[in-house]
Amino acid sequence: MCFLRSAPKLIIYMEKFTINNEAKTNTLERDKPNSEKIIITGGTDGIGKAIAEAFLNNNDSVAICGRSQEKIKQLRNTHKDLIAQQADISDRQEAKKFTREAIKDLKDLNVLVLSAAIFDFQFKSSDLSKDDIQKKMFKTNVIGNVAIIREARETLKKTKGTIVFMQTRFGIVKDIETAPTIDSQSLAVREDIGNYIENKKRLHKYLNDFVHDEENDGIFVFSVIPGTVDTPANRLLISVGTAEMSKVKLEERAMGKERDPQLVGIVIAKMAELRKKFNPDSSQYDIDIANGEIIEISSAAIEYEQQKINQKSNRKE
Repeated sequence: MCFLRSAPKLIIYMEKFTINNEAKTNTLERDKPNSEKIIITGGTDGIGKAIAEAFLNNNDSVAICGRSQEKIKQLRNTHKDLIAQQADISDRQEAKKFTREAIKDLKDLNVLVLSAAIFDFQFKSSDLSKDDIQKKMFKTNVIGNVAIIREARETLKKTKGTIVFMQTRFGIVKDIETAPTIDSQSLAVREDIGNYIENKKRLHKYLNDFVHDEENDGIFVFSVIPGTVDTPANRLLISVGTAEMSKVKLEERAMGKERDPQLVGIVIAKMAELRKKFNPDSSQYDIDIANGEIIEISSAAIEYEQQKINQKSNRKE
Protein backbone atom coordinates (compact mmCIF):
# COMPACT_ATOMS: atom_id res chain seq x y z
CA MET A 1 0.00 0.00 0.00
CA CYS A 2 1.21 3.47 -0.83
CA PHE A 3 0.58 6.13 1.81
CA LEU A 4 -0.33 9.60 0.54
CA ARG A 5 1.24 12.75 1.95
CA SER A 6 0.60 16.54 1.86
CA ALA A 7 2.04 20.23 3.39
CA PRO A 8 2.32 21.00 7.03
CA LYS A 9 0.66 23.99 8.64
CA LEU A 10 1.95 23.47 12.12
CA ILE A 11 1.08 25.94 14.86
CA ILE A 12 3.24 24.51 17.64
CA TYR A 13 6.83 25.05 18.62
CA MET A 14 9.35 22.44 19.65
CA GLU A 15 13.14 22.55 19.57
CA LYS A 16 15.24 19.60 18.45
CA PHE A 17 16.76 18.03 21.50
CA THR A 18 19.69 15.78 22.22
CA ILE A 19 19.71 12.68 24.35
CA ASN A 20 22.35 11.68 26.85
CA ASN A 21 23.59 8.13 27.13
CA GLU A 22 21.49 6.53 29.85
CA ALA A 23 22.23 3.56 32.10
CA LYS A 24 18.98 1.64 31.70
CA THR A 25 18.03 -1.88 32.63
CA ASN A 26 17.47 -4.48 29.89
CA THR A 27 20.28 -3.10 27.65
CA LEU A 28 18.34 0.07 26.85
CA GLU A 29 21.24 2.36 25.92
CA ARG A 30 20.97 3.66 22.36
CA ASP A 31 22.26 6.29 19.98
CA LYS A 32 19.80 9.09 19.18
CA PRO A 33 18.90 8.92 15.46
CA ASN A 34 18.83 12.08 13.36
CA SER A 35 15.10 11.61 12.86
CA GLU A 36 12.82 9.40 14.92
CA LYS A 37 10.36 7.08 13.20
CA ILE A 38 7.02 7.20 15.00
CA ILE A 39 3.76 5.23 14.84
CA ILE A 40 0.73 6.66 16.66
CA THR A 41 -2.61 4.87 16.92
CA GLY A 42 -5.66 7.11 17.20
CA GLY A 43 -3.73 9.95 15.61
CA THR A 44 -6.65 11.77 13.96
CA ASP A 45 -8.08 13.36 17.11
CA GLY A 46 -7.26 14.77 20.51
CA ILE A 47 -4.06 13.74 22.26
CA GLY A 48 -2.93 11.36 19.51
CA LYS A 49 -3.18 14.08 16.89
CA ALA A 50 -1.36 16.57 19.14
CA ILE A 51 1.49 14.09 19.71
CA ALA A 52 1.76 13.51 15.96
CA GLU A 53 2.00 17.26 15.31
CA ALA A 54 4.63 17.68 18.02
CA PHE A 55 6.79 14.96 16.45
CA LEU A 56 6.27 16.38 12.95
CA ASN A 57 7.30 19.82 14.14
CA ASN A 58 10.43 18.19 15.56
CA ASN A 59 11.27 16.95 12.03
CA ASP A 60 10.51 13.34 12.89
CA SER A 61 8.75 10.90 10.55
CA VAL A 62 5.24 9.99 11.68
CA ALA A 63 2.64 7.40 10.69
CA ILE A 64 -0.85 7.47 12.19
CA CYS A 65 -4.04 5.49 11.88
CA GLY A 66 -7.68 6.30 12.61
CA ARG A 67 -11.13 4.99 11.75
CA SER A 68 -12.43 8.11 9.95
CA GLN A 69 -11.46 8.37 6.29
CA GLU A 70 -12.61 12.00 6.26
CA LYS A 71 -10.24 12.93 9.10
CA ILE A 72 -7.42 11.01 7.42
CA LYS A 73 -7.93 13.03 4.24
CA GLN A 74 -7.98 16.31 6.16
CA LEU A 75 -4.69 15.50 7.88
CA ARG A 76 -3.06 14.46 4.61
CA ASN A 77 -4.07 17.82 3.16
CA THR A 78 -2.67 19.69 6.16
CA HIS A 79 0.60 17.82 6.82
CA LYS A 80 2.55 16.84 3.74
CA ASP A 81 5.04 14.70 5.67
CA LEU A 82 2.45 12.74 7.62
CA ILE A 83 1.79 9.11 6.75
CA ALA A 84 -1.91 8.57 7.44
CA GLN A 85 -3.92 5.39 6.94
CA GLN A 86 -7.49 4.47 7.75
CA ALA A 87 -7.52 1.42 10.02
CA ASP A 88 -9.88 -0.02 12.61
CA ILE A 89 -7.60 -1.67 15.13
CA SER A 90 -10.49 -3.69 16.60
CA ASP A 91 -9.77 -5.93 13.60
CA ARG A 92 -6.55 -7.71 14.57
CA GLN A 93 -5.48 -8.36 11.00
CA GLU A 94 -6.14 -4.75 10.01
CA ALA A 95 -4.11 -3.56 13.00
CA LYS A 96 -1.18 -5.81 12.07
CA LYS A 97 -1.35 -4.78 8.41
CA PHE A 98 -1.28 -1.08 9.26
CA THR A 99 1.73 -1.56 11.55
CA ARG A 100 3.63 -3.67 9.04
CA GLU A 101 3.06 -1.22 6.19
CA ALA A 102 3.76 1.84 8.34
CA ILE A 103 7.13 0.41 9.41
CA LYS A 104 7.93 -0.31 5.78
CA ASP A 105 6.99 3.23 4.72
CA LEU A 106 8.88 4.81 7.62
CA LYS A 107 11.80 2.49 6.90
CA ASP A 108 12.14 1.80 10.65
CA LEU A 109 10.45 2.40 14.01
CA ASN A 110 11.77 4.10 17.15
CA VAL A 111 8.59 5.07 19.05
CA LEU A 112 5.18 3.41 19.18
CA VAL A 113 2.46 5.52 20.85
CA LEU A 114 -0.72 3.66 21.86
CA SER A 115 -3.33 6.41 21.92
CA ALA A 116 -6.34 4.80 20.23
CA ALA A 117 -9.24 3.97 22.53
CA ILE A 118 -13.03 3.96 22.61
CA PHE A 119 -15.27 4.75 25.58
CA ASP A 120 -18.50 3.40 27.02
CA PHE A 121 -20.33 6.75 26.66
CA GLN A 122 -19.76 6.69 22.90
CA PHE A 123 -22.33 3.87 22.69
CA LYS A 124 -25.16 5.65 24.55
CA SER A 125 -27.27 5.91 21.41
CA SER A 126 -26.24 2.48 20.12
CA ASP A 127 -28.57 -0.49 19.77
CA LEU A 128 -25.77 -2.87 20.74
CA SER A 129 -26.23 -5.00 23.84
CA LYS A 130 -23.98 -4.47 26.87
CA ASP A 131 -22.13 -7.68 26.00
CA ASP A 132 -21.56 -6.54 22.41
CA ILE A 133 -20.30 -3.14 23.58
CA GLN A 134 -17.96 -4.81 26.06
CA LYS A 135 -16.58 -7.12 23.36
CA LYS A 136 -16.13 -4.31 20.83
CA MET A 137 -14.29 -2.14 23.36
CA PHE A 138 -12.05 -5.01 24.41
CA LYS A 139 -11.13 -5.71 20.79
CA THR A 140 -10.14 -2.08 20.20
CA ASN A 141 -8.60 -1.12 23.53
CA VAL A 142 -6.78 -4.35 24.30
CA ILE A 143 -6.58 -6.90 21.48
CA GLY A 144 -5.86 -4.34 18.74
CA ASN A 145 -3.10 -2.68 20.75
CA VAL A 146 -1.53 -6.03 21.62
CA ALA A 147 -1.59 -7.01 17.94
CA ILE A 148 0.23 -3.79 17.05
CA ILE A 149 2.82 -4.29 19.79
CA ARG A 150 3.53 -7.83 18.64
CA GLU A 151 3.83 -6.75 15.02
CA ALA A 152 6.25 -3.95 15.96
CA ARG A 153 8.25 -5.88 18.57
CA GLU A 154 11.13 -7.16 16.45
CA THR A 155 11.74 -3.76 14.87
CA LEU A 156 11.62 -2.05 18.27
CA LYS A 157 14.11 -4.58 19.65
CA LYS A 158 16.47 -3.78 16.80
CA THR A 159 16.22 -0.01 17.29
CA LYS A 160 16.02 -0.22 21.10
CA GLY A 161 12.78 1.66 20.71
CA THR A 162 10.07 2.95 23.00
CA ILE A 163 6.41 2.11 23.62
CA VAL A 164 4.27 4.89 25.11
CA PHE A 165 0.88 3.93 26.54
CA MET A 166 -1.88 6.45 27.32
CA GLN A 167 -3.10 5.52 30.82
CA THR A 168 -6.14 6.80 32.72
CA ARG A 169 -6.05 8.58 36.07
CA PHE A 170 -9.12 6.57 37.11
CA GLY A 171 -8.20 3.43 39.00
CA ILE A 172 -4.64 4.58 39.78
CA VAL A 173 -3.95 3.71 43.41
CA LYS A 174 -1.27 6.28 44.19
CA ASP A 175 -2.02 9.95 44.88
CA ILE A 176 -1.72 12.07 41.76
CA GLU A 177 -2.08 15.78 41.05
CA THR A 178 -4.77 15.22 38.43
CA ALA A 179 -6.79 12.73 40.53
CA PRO A 180 -10.50 12.78 39.57
CA THR A 181 -12.89 14.50 41.96
CA ILE A 182 -15.41 11.71 41.48
CA ASP A 183 -15.17 8.24 43.03
CA SER A 184 -13.73 5.86 40.43
CA GLN A 185 -16.14 3.18 41.73
CA SER A 186 -19.26 5.34 41.46
CA LEU A 187 -22.23 4.36 39.31
CA ALA A 188 -21.58 7.37 37.06
CA VAL A 189 -17.99 6.33 36.36
CA ARG A 190 -18.96 2.70 35.78
CA GLU A 191 -21.71 3.70 33.35
CA ASP A 192 -19.66 6.21 31.36
CA ILE A 193 -16.16 4.67 31.35
CA GLY A 194 -16.29 1.42 33.32
CA ASN A 195 -15.22 -0.90 30.48
CA TYR A 196 -12.65 1.66 29.35
CA ILE A 197 -10.99 1.61 32.78
CA GLU A 198 -10.95 -2.19 32.89
CA ASN A 199 -9.45 -2.29 29.39
CA LYS A 200 -6.69 0.11 30.46
CA LYS A 201 -5.93 -2.09 33.46
CA ARG A 202 -5.69 -5.16 31.25
CA LEU A 203 -3.32 -3.52 28.80
CA HIS A 204 -1.25 -2.11 31.66
CA LYS A 205 -0.85 -5.63 33.07
CA TYR A 206 0.17 -6.89 29.63
CA LEU A 207 2.81 -4.16 29.32
CA ASN A 208 4.05 -4.76 32.85
CA ASP A 209 4.58 -8.42 31.99
CA PHE A 210 6.11 -7.33 28.67
CA VAL A 211 8.76 -5.24 30.45
CA HIS A 212 9.83 -8.17 32.61
CA ASP A 213 9.96 -10.68 29.75
CA GLU A 214 13.54 -11.33 28.58
CA GLU A 215 12.21 -11.79 25.05
CA ASN A 216 11.58 -8.03 24.97
CA ASP A 217 14.99 -6.89 26.21
CA GLY A 218 15.93 -3.62 24.57
CA ILE A 219 12.40 -2.20 24.35
CA PHE A 220 11.64 0.70 26.69
CA VAL A 221 8.06 1.13 27.96
CA PHE A 222 6.33 3.85 29.94
CA SER A 223 2.74 4.98 30.53
CA VAL A 224 1.38 8.52 30.66
CA ILE A 225 -1.50 9.98 32.67
CA PRO A 226 -2.43 13.18 30.77
CA GLY A 227 -5.19 14.38 33.13
CA THR A 228 -8.30 16.09 31.74
CA VAL A 229 -7.64 17.30 28.20
CA ASP A 230 -9.86 19.33 25.88
CA THR A 231 -10.48 16.60 23.31
CA PRO A 232 -13.52 15.68 21.19
CA ALA A 233 -14.05 12.67 23.48
CA ASN A 234 -14.03 14.83 26.62
CA ARG A 235 -16.52 17.26 25.06
CA LEU A 236 -18.78 14.34 24.09
CA LEU A 237 -18.64 12.99 27.64
CA ILE A 238 -19.84 16.36 28.94
CA SER A 239 -22.67 16.27 26.40
CA VAL A 240 -23.94 12.69 26.76
CA GLY A 241 -22.47 11.48 30.05
CA THR A 242 -24.33 10.99 33.30
CA ALA A 243 -25.31 14.19 35.13
CA GLU A 244 -22.72 13.51 37.82
CA MET A 245 -19.87 12.96 35.37
CA SER A 246 -20.83 15.95 33.22
CA LYS A 247 -20.91 18.15 36.31
CA VAL A 248 -17.42 17.05 37.37
CA LYS A 249 -16.03 17.67 33.90
CA LEU A 250 -17.59 21.14 33.70
CA GLU A 251 -16.21 21.97 37.15
CA GLU A 252 -12.73 20.92 36.04
CA ARG A 253 -13.08 23.18 33.01
CA ALA A 254 -14.25 26.11 35.15
CA MET A 255 -11.28 25.63 37.48
CA GLY A 256 -8.82 25.68 34.57
CA LYS A 257 -7.93 22.00 34.95
CA GLU A 258 -8.86 21.10 31.37
CA ARG A 259 -5.58 21.04 29.46
CA ASP A 260 -4.72 22.11 25.93
CA PRO A 261 -4.00 18.96 23.87
CA GLN A 262 -1.25 20.81 22.00
CA LEU A 263 0.72 21.25 25.24
CA VAL A 264 0.07 17.68 26.35
CA GLY A 265 1.30 16.44 22.98
CA ILE A 266 4.53 18.42 23.26
CA VAL A 267 5.26 17.04 26.74
CA ILE A 268 4.64 13.44 25.68
CA ALA A 269 6.75 13.76 22.53
CA LYS A 270 9.66 15.16 24.53
CA MET A 271 9.44 12.40 27.11
CA ALA A 272 9.33 9.75 24.39
CA GLU A 273 12.41 11.10 22.61
CA LEU A 274 14.48 11.89 25.69
CA ARG A 275 13.22 9.15 28.01
CA LYS A 276 13.25 11.83 30.67
CA LYS A 277 10.48 13.69 32.49
CA PHE A 278 10.13 17.33 33.39
CA ASN A 279 11.97 18.64 36.44
CA PRO A 280 10.27 21.78 37.86
CA ASP A 281 13.42 22.66 39.84
CA SER A 282 15.63 22.91 36.74
CA SER A 283 12.89 23.62 34.16
CA GLN A 284 14.42 20.85 32.07
CA TYR A 285 13.54 17.33 31.04
CA ASP A 286 16.37 15.78 33.04
CA ILE A 287 14.79 13.17 35.34
CA ASP A 288 15.28 9.64 34.02
CA ILE A 289 12.13 7.65 33.30
CA ALA A 290 12.28 4.10 34.65
CA ASN A 291 11.37 1.25 32.34
CA GLY A 292 7.70 0.42 32.99
CA GLU A 293 7.01 3.66 34.90
CA ILE A 294 3.61 5.41 35.00
CA ILE A 295 4.15 9.17 34.61
CA GLU A 296 1.62 11.84 35.40
CA ILE A 297 1.99 15.01 33.35
CA SER A 298 2.35 17.77 35.93
CA SER A 299 0.90 21.27 35.78
CA ALA A 300 4.49 22.54 35.95
CA ALA A 301 5.33 20.81 32.66
CA ILE A 302 2.21 22.24 30.99
CA GLU A 303 2.96 25.75 32.24
CA TYR A 304 6.57 25.51 31.07
CA GLU A 305 5.56 24.56 27.53
CA GLN A 306 2.93 27.32 27.45
CA GLN A 307 5.54 29.87 28.49
CA LYS A 308 7.84 28.72 25.67
CA ILE A 309 5.07 29.13 23.10
CA ASN A 310 4.24 32.58 24.51
CA GLN A 311 7.91 33.62 24.36
CA LYS A 312 8.19 32.53 20.75
CA SER A 313 4.99 34.40 19.88
CA ASN A 314 6.27 37.55 21.58
CA ARG A 315 9.55 37.37 19.64
CA LYS A 316 7.62 37.21 16.38
CA GLU A 317 5.63 40.30 17.32
